[in-house]
Amino acid sequence: MSFPTQIRNEQEFRLALLHFLGDINVGLVYTKKFFKEFMGLDNSVRQILVNQIKNALKNPGCGKFMSHNYKGEKAVRVDKRYRLHFKYDKKENLFELVSFYKKDYQ
Repeated sequence: MSFPTQIRNEQEFRLALLHFLGDINVGLVYTKKFFKEFMGLDNSVRQILVNQIKNALKNPGCGKFMSHNYKGEKAVRVDKRYRLHFKYDKKENLFELVSFYKKDYQ
């Protein structure tokens, strides 16, 4: 199943994300910054990003993620240009999508 790429607003984004993630038993929240950045992405990058989110949610405590001490965030590489920054609260079983880091090539 693929993530719908023609998302026009935050309500459609939430519904699509919940439907795509299905039965993964982790709470999921996101910041306004994350949503704004997501809406600015190309459709192909959106699909890759959502697949990475799904993989991260399946095993949020996994050691394959790069550690970041800044505000307790972790990051996972989305593709060669983007990294997704997130927080995971093990006690609350809550996954928060924080923002992206985009490397600009000149």
